[in-house]
Amino acid sequence: MKKNRMTYLDMAKGIGILLMIVGHTISLGWQKDLIYSFHMPLFFVCSGMTMTWSNHWLEWREAAKKSTKRLLLPALVLFMVMTLWTYLVEGQFDAAYTKDFALNRLASLLLASGSDVMVFGKEVAAIGLLWFLPALFFARLLLDALHVLMPKKWESLVILAWALVLTLRLSLPLALDLGLAGIGFVDIGIWLRERLPQWEQEEKKKIATGDKVLIGAGIFWFLAFLLQEKSAVPAFDMAKRDYGITFLGLAMAACGSLSLILLCRKLEKYVRADGFLATCGRYSMLLLSIHYLAICLICIMDLFFLWE
Repeated sequence: MKKNRMTYLDMAKGIGILLMIVGHTISLGWQKDLIYSFHMPLFFVCSGMTMTWSNHWLEWREAAKKSTKRLLLPALVLFMVMTLWTYLVEGQFDAAYTKDFALNRLASLLLASGSDVMVFGKEVAAIGLLWFLPALFFARLLLDALHVLMPKKWESLVILAWALVLTLRLSLPLALDLGLAGIGFVDIGIWLRERLPQWEQEEKKKIATGDKVLIGAGIFWFLAFLLQEKSAVPAFDMAKRDYGITFLGLAMAACGSLSLILLCRKLEKYVRADGFLATCGRYSMLLLSIHYLAICLICIMDLFFLWE
């Protein structure tokens, strides 16, 4: 275990990955909506907390190579494993079926959506939770590119990206539109990282700025969630490209993520660096992979028994 790891961030990611697993195993209801109100944006915010800016395009290219290995390659490997598994279980090896199957899977891979989408009047099947990996890939690299290109105006472009996502509601290839939505959350993580040291120096204040942000963000997230549940608008769910009540849904997800990270920061001194939650956070990619394979295996076996 690296000594420079941020235990509180590992704890937050550990809670997030466990909530993701729970959210995929419970039925619809306010409990599921509560989890979905922030659990995936949380990972974008956490990613921003550890992000390093590129100073020029050569550094950006190196960052792109590293992100490709860490995010896109695992997504592709998992997708190919499940594609082969599905094909073998369905047991139809004729040429016509194989061609249609390959084209359908290729369409699913390119659109990389967490839910089924309609493209030119044809339904394209989702790839499940793997949508998160290319979305995070694009969020980090696009934000880094904006910083290299316009170092003094990149934050204005982040707001523009959110506006485009909410206005157009397009399903772009490789979850690019979800990456645009994720840009804002990564930016929030960067904002939090830059201010935490200053907040923690306010020892003489009765209520430090960090505590105020924790309390304020938590209250806003809870009230926004209650309002969301009372409205007729679909609940916040990034995988389905449902962002709740206009910008309120994005703000709710951001505040929920902020409050959890700051709460974990407060609790960090009371837990072990190798505790359960921190360990889950450090191996969140492994847990995501196992969970994805388990979900797909269950779905494939259901298809197998129906086919039998």
